[in-house]
Amino acid sequence: MPIDRFLGDSNFQADDVEALNLAFEEFLQALGLFERNDLVTKVVAKRIIAIGRTGLRDPAEICSLALKELRG
Repeated sequence: MPIDRFLGDSNFQADDVEALNLAFEEFLQALGLFERNDLVTKVVAKRIIAIGRTGLRDPAEICSLALKELRG
């Protein structure tokens, strides 16, 4: 599932959205999340988007940072 439905009216460029999608999918796979319509998935998407707003564009780095934040 693409992260697009969580972006709202954000102004990410197409390349940025692609990077966020890849990071989102990688994160979900890393955690073994398959139910894509639950609250956890929404929280994950919002975190990935927040990291994307910092200017980071490498999907692997975005995912890694989000996982580090999750693991505290």
